[in-house]
Amino acid sequence: MERRVTVEFGPSRSKRFAKAVAAAQSGPGRCQELEPGRYRVSFMLGTDTRAYTDLCRLLARVRHWGATEVFEGDEPVSAYHAREMAWCAPWQLNSFGECRFRFSYGVFPRCSLCPLFDRERAIRDLLGEIRFRR
Repeated sequence: MERRVTVEFGPSRSKRFAKAVAAAQSGPGRCQELEPGRYRVSFMLGTDTRAYTDLCRLLARVRHWGATEVFEGDEPVSAYHAREMAWCAPWQLNSFGECRFRFSYGVFPRCSLCPLFDRERAIRDLLGEIRFRR
C-alpha cells in the first residue's frame, strides 16, 4: 500500500531556508513552488526507504516553522507524528523488509500514518495472540 504525504513550507526568514529548499528539490519527492518562497513537496511512501529518509530530513528542518503544514492525502496531520513515522519505517524495512513493531502497549499515532501498518497484526498483538513466523 502506498500513501502520499505532502509537506508545504515557507516563506521563512530562517538561515536554513535555502538548505531546506535545496534538500526538497534534490530528493525523491516532487517539489513545486506554489508562490514565491512557498513550496510543496509530495512523497509517495511505500517500500522505498529513500522517500522516508528524505521526508524525515525535510521535516527535521521545517516542522518547527509556523508556516509548515503536513498532509496525508487531503487531511492535515501532525508534523511531529509524520517525522516519527518517517524515522521508524526505513529502519523496519531495512531490518525486516516489513513492519514488525510490537503493539503490546497500543498503537502509536505515528503508526496510523504509515503505509507499512498492518491493522490485523496490531489487533492480534493487543489481544495477546502470539504468532511465530517460520
